[in-house]
Amino acid sequence: MDRAPTFELDVLEERQRQDEKWGTQRHGGNLWLTILVEEVGEISRVLLEDLGPNLLRRELIQVAAVCRAWVEHIEEALEEEPRP
Repeated sequence: MDRAPTFELDVLEERQRQDEKWGTQRHGGNLWLTILVEEVGEISRVLLEDLGPNLLRRELIQVAAVCRAWVEHIEEALEEEPRP
């Protein structure tokens, strides 16, 4: 069974939640990496404390959403660059 549509929808919903909570985020690469590593750290905690697959999935969705936000920021910056 292809679970990609469910995953993609969950990531989009998490992106909306992030935007509602934090507003539009535009950071430099170092801060994006810091945010991403913090989210990955939460995955480590879930695994180390054996908190179960539901929480693990939720944390993985959050990581994917942070990656998506970072890529969105990069794409917006590329669109704003002057064309030769």
